[in-house]
Amino acid sequence: MTALYDAIAKGLQELQAGSRDKKVLIVVSDGGDNASAHSLAQVMKLAGQSNAVIYTVGIFQAEDKERNLGVLKDLAQGHGRRSLSARGVARSNGHSASASPATFAINTPSRTTNQHGA
Repeated sequence: MTALYDAIAKGLQELQAGSRDKKVLIVVSDGGDNASAHSLAQVMKLAGQSNAVIYTVGIFQAEDKERNLGVLKDLAQGHGRRSLSARGVARSNGHSASASPATFAINTPSRTTNQHGA
């Protein structure tokens, strides 16, 4: 059971309570959700109201039926970001994961920042 939307909502809530001006939420997931009380629409609304920069990292096996990279892309792209992805990421032992390829996607901010992060 995965409650991704609830976790994102909780993360945004925790960031709101923080005292720093700049806030970042990093979501590492396969994008699947089958247990949240929150809907994707509610999470997208919360993200739109937040001043946090949201990075999403999608990691899953090709045969993973629960994966939903579209959710991660929507979350990132809905806030002026772009998506980068790579397939066949090397496993921790340094060998290619060709027998059961994984997909690894990183969604990063598209806006440019100066050396001071502004």
